[in-house]
Amino acid sequence: MTRVRNTRTLILAAALFGFIWFGFLAFSCSCSEKGKSTRPPAVNDTIPPQVSVVRPNGSEVFYVGSQDTIRWVATDNLSVDSVNLYYSTDGGSTFTYTIATGEPNDSMYVWTIPSTLSSNCKVKAVAYDPAFNQAGDTSDNTFSIAALDSTTVTYGFNLINAYPHDTAAWTQGLVFENDTLYEGTGLIGYSSIRKVQLETGAILQIRRMTGPYFGEGITIWQDKIFQLTWRSHVGFIYDRASFDSLGRFYYPHEGWGITHDGTRLIVSDGTSRLRFWNPLTLTPIDSIDVYEVRPDATFPVPLLNELEYVDGKIYANVWQSDMIAIISPQTGKVEAWIELTELVAREDGRYAPSDVLNGIAYDDVNDRLFVTGKYWPEVFEITIDVVRH
Repeated sequence: MTRVRNTRTLILAAALFGFIWFGFLAFSCSCSEKGKSTRPPAVNDTIPPQVSVVRPNGSEVFYVGSQDTIRWVATDNLSVDSVNLYYSTDGGSTFTYTIATGEPNDSMYVWTIPSTLSSNCKVKAVAYDPAFNQAGDTSDNTFSIAALDSTTVTYGFNLINAYPHDTAAWTQGLVFENDTLYEGTGLIGYSSIRKVQLETGAILQIRRMTGPYFGEGITIWQDKIFQLTWRSHVGFIYDRASFDSLGRFYYPHEGWGITHDGTRLIVSDGTSRLRFWNPLTLTPIDSIDVYEVRPDATFPVPLLNELEYVDGKIYANVWQSDMIAIISPQTGKVEAWIELTELVAREDGRYAPSDVLNGIAYDDVNDRLFVTGKYWPEVFEITIDVVRH
């Protein structure tokens, strides 16, 4: 009996000793790993940058008192938890002014430019991992500072030609391609895409939209026509030559106007925001918020409607306005207005049901600009005139 007890005692003692030894090893490893993960990187550690500033890129001008965007891109080779933005007023010698702290996936911060800024400013982004270790910072980019504009230029126009237009067409989109107008029309039960002879107004080809859809803007991308709908969150793709259906695409916001800059689709949704889409995947890749600079402050420009890309600028109808905004695609700033009040008054007097100005098309081969409106009896060819104010 004594031998059995002694044997059991030895077994229990050995098990207890093993348990304690295993726990000690586990604790040691745990401490070692934790100590490793919380070690702040040395200043001269070679760590690949985890974020890079893509705006400003060295060529932009930021206006004191206005709102502008800082954009950055985060890489995927290290987990990034947050990004701090700083600016420098001494050409990059010190970055002591904090702009904001944001999530890396935000990729954008709207910054009101402080009055303390002067020329030779720089912005830097610093990324942190989940343990708040500095994960690498960016190269900084110099940008210029200018005084707030006192007014936005407003142009008049010269009327060059007037062409017939279908007074039953609730114009939502207008495109000029290969000496021909393409038009998208709206209203449920009346929406369509159509090919129109400019000189006569004759409808050469038409496809009517079926179902409860309210057609909106159109654009031509290579051999396809893209058409938005207002509140159905769906757009349609057609073959440019035959108007045959090629599919549809979806988006979470309202659809108003659409154009392209040769590489990206540009979409309006009735707010002050313009979105840039990949034309192959029809997914968003960027956006800008459109604003106007006035003597005392900056103001958003909402109700952006039909769009056209003209000589590196975005032209936009503003719903229920007699003005066309000329917008910088880089900043969203309204650089000028085209006032078309006289055309609106002319159409109101000639055809009672005529509605708001809407529809911009550009002939980039012959440098011709066309405008019209909903139910208007004419499409006008115009040129921009001298500054009015």
